Amino acid sequence: MSVASAPTAAFLFAHPAHFVALGFGAGLARFAPGTIGTLMAIPLALLLRRYTNDAGFVVTVVALLVAGAWAAQVSGRNLTDADHGAIVIDEVVAFLVVLFFVGDDWLRVAFA
Repeated sequence: MSVASAPTAAFLFAHPAHFVALGFGAGLARFAPGTIGTLMAIPLALLLRRYTNDAGFVVTVVALLVAGAWAAQVSGRNLTDADHGAIVIDEVVAFLVVLFFVGDDWLRVAFA
């Protein structure tokens, strides 16, 4: 599948790698998809904090890093652009790492 410009919802759901690489849909944002991808990490971190311990958080982030690298490669190839702006999984994972160290204090999250 080759997509010349901005990916669509059909592209997002055409392959599991696309769904992951596009930050679970955040990459479809028309304005500032990287920022939206970063913000997507906040509810994910809240879920991880609520339902796992620190080890579970780290394991999930590492798994998402590995899956995200694969997904970004597949999606970049299908978008014919290895660094397409819609591929935001790197922002999601990076901010999850930040939020791991910041904790769940809302003031600290706001300034992160």
